[in-house]
Amino acid sequence: IRSHYTEKEYPLVTDADIYVSPDGDDSAAGDLDHPIATFAHAVEMVRALKSSVTDRSVVVAFKAGTYYTENVNFGAEDSGTKEHPVIYCAYGDGEAIITGGAVISEDDFSPVGEDEKYLFDSAAAEKIKKADISEKLPGYTTKDILFGEDGVKWVARFPDKYPDGTDNLLLHAGSTVSDHEIRISNPAMKRRVQKVYHTVDGLKLYGYLTTGWYKDILDVSGYKVDEETGDIDFWIPHPETARMGSLRYGEFPWEEYHASAFLNMSEDLNADGEYWVDRSTHTLYVFDPHGSYTFPVAERGIVMKNCAYVTFRGLTVTGYRRNLIWTDYCSGLTFELCRFSICSGDIGIHLNNSCEDLDLDLTFSECEFNVFAGMALTLDGPANAENIVKYRANVVFDNNYVSYTNLVIDEDGAVVFNNFNELSITHNEFENCSRCAIRYRGCNMVAEYNTFKRCMFNSSDGGVIYSWNCQSDWGNVARYNVFFPDCEWYSFYIDDNEPGIEIYGNLLFKGDVCVHNGRSVNVHDNAFIGEGGVFEANGDLLDSIENYRASGDPADLLFYSSWVSLFSMLDSHPDVKEYYLANYPELFTLTTDLAMIDDPSFVLFPRVYVRNNWYFESEIKDKNKDNGYSVKEGNRCFSLDENPCFVNPTVGDYRVVEGSGAPDFRFELAGRY
Repeated sequence: IRSHYTEKEYPLVTDADIYVSPDGDDSAAGDLDHPIATFAHAVEMVRALKSSVTDRSVVVAFKAGTYYTENVNFGAEDSGTKEHPVIYCAYGDGEAIITGGAVISEDDFSPVGEDEKYLFDSAAAEKIKKADISEKLPGYTTKDILFGEDGVKWVARFPDKYPDGTDNLLLHAGSTVSDHEIRISNPAMKRRVQKVYHTVDGLKLYGYLTTGWYKDILDVSGYKVDEETGDIDFWIPHPETARMGSLRYGEFPWEEYHASAFLNMSEDLNADGEYWVDRSTHTLYVFDPHGSYTFPVAERGIVMKNCAYVTFRGLTVTGYRRNLIWTDYCSGLTFELCRFSICSGDIGIHLNNSCEDLDLDLTFSECEFNVFAGMALTLDGPANAENIVKYRANVVFDNNYVSYTNLVIDEDGAVVFNNFNELSITHNEFENCSRCAIRYRGCNMVAEYNTFKRCMFNSSDGGVIYSWNCQSDWGNVARYNVFFPDCEWYSFYIDDNEPGIEIYGNLLFKGDVCVHNGRSVNVHDNAFIGEGGVFEANGDLLDSIENYRASGDPADLLFYSSWVSLFSMLDSHPDVKEYYLANYPELFTLTTDLAMIDDPSFVLFPRVYVRNNWYFESEIKDKNKDNGYSVKEGNRCFSLDENPCFVNPTVGDYRVVEGSGAPDFRFELAGRY
């Protein structure tokens, strides 16, 4: 398995049309000896230049350095052509950094004064340092996230995180709810706030909203201090959203699991990676600070609308609150050798509804995505299923490195591909993805030669590769991927009646393939090492069929209406139906006729094909009752030291022995190149 990627060198650009430098001047000519200073002015100069340059690409070169940038806007007039894209690239030694962040360096910190130490736990006060952020971050709120050189930092909270990094939340025992607010009366919380009530103005309530897996922060809208006893009552507005729960060890956030923590508690600033901000003095306090820190300040870096055929090469985009890059209705975008990092919003790069009536032609190649509060990348294709197959996405996500995603917002995957036809996810490395590494929806997705390390470590619902509940998804393949043993929960989760995927040639350490009510899912010729295996979770769907038999009400049938809608859509769009018929003929062997509910062709009967998989130090799994229609055959079990095909797996040598009759495993090709 490939484990080392050789960083490519940026070419020295000596023939660019426009040069940009941190020490340039926007009134200059923009040549190599007289560079301009800003990204926005470079875009303006490209517009003027394109009219006279039609037979080649216009090239803009950025000298290494830092460019403080907000909302550089691209429109249709900033487009290139497929043959001659507009190119924005780095040149020379060092990084060309596009940033919207405020950086607090080591030199900005000073020791805490004696008159301030009462704010902190006495044992921790000697290791805490402070920095004035009044100029760099005058509008600080507790939702602003501090990033260090090694990842996201945590606002000091009560109670602290557990040692395993999950959230230690307190149940709101005794809280009362009205139409307008929640009154918190948890005794432990009240005692803690009472002790440090001088910080109440900076307090926020933190937890998981009960409507999903989304961590959120809510204002403490009011509080009252009893002058005689020092007792405190405090209130949270909007109880419909303020009900929070816990996700520790698979607990789901329903209303009875009403729990949260307090953020910005000075006396809980007592561990590495924690900070507190005194909003009254705009002072940042950090426990034992090392290196520099970044607060994202600007909302967005690059904003593109109706723009086509632009290439970004070798640039670093970092330090934004909402999105590093946001696009709408764009095509022909290429990102090569770029680094994207530090975004405190829910999506780092958001390409929105990009191919409603045109091919997308999007490429991410040899890029690095690192340290995101939420998702690193989300691509949204056409909203309507009939448009997915009409317009080819031609999306290539190849040879990239994705690490430290969903560090604050656990709502979705590291990279999310919604509603695409023809998507290639190849030779990427995913590490430290708090939830899913890849979530996809669409047709003809190929995920191959990827490696996954320490993914799904902070959520119990989902899989490293995850898809769910879209009956129009067909023709998808996942092959020759490697899932390392530090990934948690499921390697593949084919959820909520998701059909039409083939999974083969993968190496899974302790990895499960979970098929939840799926149809036409083919899992074959994989190697499961340790505790992994394939199982179906279909009890709820089979129970719904039994309920229908008793009631005669189609509303009792899980997912039935979705299948009916799919066939109705196909009947309404003959060209789309012709495409599905030519490419996914198995779909048309299924029926939604309720009179045939006992026939194997009825759409709701899960059918999973589990064939010729090799299990090492594991037993073939069958965790749920057999539905009678799935096929399980040719699967074999071995011990590691009696295996017939690997050179020496007991010491980690999974090279395949030639002529052993093993399935087609291509582990040596997995990873970046």
